[in-house]
Amino acid sequence: MGRKFNELRVTTISLSLLRAIPSLFRRKVDLQLFHFAFMYRRPDLNRKLNEKTDPSQPTVELKIIEFPNENILPIGYNVTIACISNASNAYESNHLPFWIQFYRNHISRALHDCGGRNQNLDGRVSKVCELFIQNATKEDSANYSCWAMTIRQCVFRKIELQFREPKKPIFTIDLPSEIRTIRGNKDTLTCQASGTPPPVITWFKNGRPLISSSVKGTKASSTLTFHPVSLSDQANYWCEARNFLGSKKTSTVAVSVLMKPIFKIHPKNVSVSLNDGNITLECAAEGSPKPVIIWLKNNSTMVSETSNTQNGTMSFLTIIIHKSMKIQNYRCIANNSLGNAVSQEATVSFLEEEKANDQIEADVRVVSSHSWSFLWPTVSIAVVVLILLLVILAFFKHKQWKKSTYLLTNEIVRHRELIQLKMINEMDLITQLRLNQSSISSTNSSQEGTVTTADEQETIDNEQYLEIMDTNNRNWEIPRHRIIITQEKLGGGQFGVVKKGIYSRSDGHKLPVAVKQLKENANQQERMSLIFELETLIHVGRHPNIVSLVGACTFEEPICVVIEFVSGGSLDKVLKASHVPNQTAYTAYTNIWSRLTERELLSIALDVANGMKHLESRLCVHRDLASRNVLIGNGLVAKVADFGMARDVSTDGHYIKATEGRIPWLWMSIEALKGVNTIKGDVWSFGVVLWEIVTLGELPYRGIRGLLELHDLLQDGVRLEKPRHCSQELYDIMLSCWEKCPDDRPTFEELFQILQEILNKNERAYINVAFFEE
Repeated sequence: MGRKFNELRVTTISLSLLRAIPSLFRRKVDLQLFHFAFMYRRPDLNRKLNEKTDPSQPTVELKIIEFPNENILPIGYNVTIACISNASNAYESNHLPFWIQFYRNHISRALHDCGGRNQNLDGRVSKVCELFIQNATKEDSANYSCWAMTIRQCVFRKIELQFREPKKPIFTIDLPSEIRTIRGNKDTLTCQASGTPPPVITWFKNGRPLISSSVKGTKASSTLTFHPVSLSDQANYWCEARNFLGSKKTSTVAVSVLMKPIFKIHPKNVSVSLNDGNITLECAAEGSPKPVIIWLKNNSTMVSETSNTQNGTMSFLTIIIHKSMKIQNYRCIANNSLGNAVSQEATVSFLEEEKANDQIEADVRVVSSHSWSFLWPTVSIAVVVLILLLVILAFFKHKQWKKSTYLLTNEIVRHRELIQLKMINEMDLITQLRLNQSSISSTNSSQEGTVTTADEQETIDNEQYLEIMDTNNRNWEIPRHRIIITQEKLGGGQFGVVKKGIYSRSDGHKLPVAVKQLKENANQQERMSLIFELETLIHVGRHPNIVSLVGACTFEEPICVVIEFVSGGSLDKVLKASHVPNQTAYTAYTNIWSRLTERELLSIALDVANGMKHLESRLCVHRDLASRNVLIGNGLVAKVADFGMARDVSTDGHYIKATEGRIPWLWMSIEALKGVNTIKGDVWSFGVVLWEIVTLGELPYRGIRGLLELHDLLQDGVRLEKPRHCSQELYDIMLSCWEKCPDDRPTFEELFQILQEILNKNERAYINVAFFEE
């Protein structure tokens, strides 16, 4: 109390002196006492002092010597805070700094000072004072302020320092593997990294550092902007984060620039003799994707494919000449998914006709030269008639040009579908899966009296046949002679290979199947693993969202496990095939156009949850649930597959991994990374699969290079980031699957009910994808 009274008394005395002493002698007063008396009692005065713009005011600058321009610093290191005060250019002796003091967290007692209040001016224009922190700890985190005083003024600067555990750089968000963007649009790439101290981010383009005005931000977050996107932006990019502890590099993102076709070489007019065997016309068009080029004859007829060839961007048309040929016009049409372009027209004419015309004109000239005096009236009439004919001809030519233009436009539209049929890609697979009803729905339709084709009826029979096998036939051994194994490889693993096959049913029908066999160099342990997978499939039984077992051949080598064939392939490939580059100039939701609708994506997630619910009811842990192990069948029905790592946990409820091998660690829960697998670990994996579905097949945790690094991040509470086009409600479902404590995660029964409720709601979007249909 006495101390506060003394400080208040000092303040009052100082004010009295300032009022009493004339301005001539006011500079002689110890202004340090004035400023410090008010520094902690009058914050409004402090603001005014620093807002003051006096040209003679000295400058004050704070620097961290060991870590320049950083305010997040590592603990355990020595740190020097330097306060530098310089007199102004128009200084007097009264403007020279003579006293510098450091304060911490606005505590009135000085932490460190240089100089003294005796106003000993040594004539130095610049004065430096250093505050030394040895072996910094978290307790050293504070607001540090530096006060520099002259006889007339007092100026201060402050800095907030945070001391944390030193950490090497890691990327919190990694780059996608590929970005396809349209020329002329605006697009961005963003790198975000963490570390202590915050790492400096550098962009690389095709292996060279990128120093450009298009790069914004260098620490912790950096954005590379393409505006507008040009062909020169097509390259491989990555970014590197570096601090004094080391560096980290992202994966490479391939930026592909899409553009409508542009003709670089147009077909040229040619004149040939009818005696020539053939001629070749050529044109060239650039575009991305690579355009398909067709040829049109006389703007109405598409030239046969047998007479034209395309080599890269060049297209060549071979014309076989015969005597009856007349003048013909040709042009090229280049088409890709972004549009089409039409080349200039080329005319092919024939010299024999032109020579005959030249001969007639020569004869006319001879006759006219000898008979001009006799024929001039006739010639005059002929000239008038010729002019009339030219006018009429011009009129009809104009009408013909309009007609040919109309025909050309119609021809482009008519042949565009034919061109797109040539551009066969994954889109056709998605279309087929969508249009082909699943066997279950077909069964229901047939029961209701719907007329079905023979192929549909066979699919129904196959489905019913599998159900009968599961219900009535407990002996899963099937005769080997009833299986025909083709050379078409469907997939493979560490010790097995899967090929397509045909199973001859007892009723004579053919059932397409997938046959899993061991590789030639498989050992006894791998042989037992395949037998264990067979036992797991038998234990799991029949379910519409589980890949069903057909049978097995185990009495003689090689062992074969026969399962149902699912035509669409793995979910990850279907998701990537559905991905379409953004079709608009607005790129706030870049790369989320899809050939799959939101409801189709949610329905796939519901199917996976339904299949896993069945596994949960059978007390079976999958241990390798990922989009690559989910197959897509007709009607876009999802089926959980690949039980090579599955375990029956009916005895103790969990499985502890004790053998070495490849493990799907990016999809594994915190406890699974330690070797403990439970049904709730599959729930965690389902959350990652749901994230894969929402992002159309993106790889989770890009930039994380090892299991231990991922484990540490998950322990610290880091989770996969919410995709921008994903609703918060759907992301909350993912987060519930990624709860640290397994007991806090939902069951698959609960997840199935939640997703079913979402699908029953039509009033809002949960995955904001723009459905794209060619």
